[in-house]
This record gives sequence, structure tokens and C-alpha cells, in this order.
Amino acid sequence: MDWKVFERFAERIRAEEDIPGVAIGVAHNGEAIYVNGFGTIRAGGAVNVSPDTVFGTASVTKSFTALAVHILAAEGKLSLTSPIVRYLPEADSIPVIRSAEIRHLLPYNRHAAGESA
Repeated sequence: MDWKVFERFAERIRAEEDIPGVAIGVAHNGEAIYVNGFGTIRAGGAVNVSPDTVFGTASVTKSFTALAVHILAAEGKLSLTSPIVRYLPEADSIPVIRSAEIRHLLPYNRHAAGESA
């Protein structure tokens, strides 16, 4: 693959979307075949993004975790109404967790579910 073409594409998208910086990695069969950073760590900053730049993910991981849990539920590998302690027996020592179900740990939008704040 001509990585220069890819790099021009990545840089164009980064600039068009006004993204200060991004790191991109491509793997094939479990092996990294391309890693590079584009832009800067902060908008208008002088420190460039590199393949080793650590980005904060904040709450984004909640969505991925919720998706993974729902996939497992759809595959019949767990139930959203199962007690948390079924999968994390150590949590039985925490009273509020003892009666909680997996679905209680998943993020959701109360307003979209028709509930009031």
C-alpha cells in the first residue's frame, strides 16, 4: 500500500474536521503494519502527536462497554437482568451491589427512555 496517499487523506480529513491531532494504527494478522501521528496534541500547540501519544478517552469507553454487554446478551451469553454478583462474586460484599443487575451498570439516557430527571 502507498502509505503516502493514506497520509495525505488522513491529514486532509483531520484538517477539514478541525481535529487538532490524531494517531492512527493499522494492523494485519495481529501485527502493526502502519503507525503514525498527525497534527498536534492541543489546538494551536507545538507538540506533535506521535504513535506513542496517550489520549484520554473519558466517557467514550462506557459506550463500547455497553455495546459489548448487549452483544453478549444478544448471543445468550449473559442476561441484562442477571445479578452482578453472578459474574463478579467479589462484589457480594458491597450491599448496594448485592441486589443490582447488569442493566443497572449500563449508561443510558433517561430522557430518551421517557423518564423525568
